[in-house]
Amino acid sequence: MTAEEKAAQRKSWVIGNFMLDHPEVTREYAEEIYAKVTGA
Repeated sequence: MTAEEKAAQRKSWVIGNFMLDHPEVTREYAEEIYAKVTGA
C-alpha cells in the first residue's frame, strides 16, 4: 500500500466514524471538517 493509499484510507476511516457519531452530518460537511482539522 502506498503512502497516498494509506492517507486515503485514514481519511475515509475518520470521516466514516465521525458520520456514525453524527448521522445528521453530510459527507461533504464531514470532509470540510476533516480538511480544517488536518490542514489538508
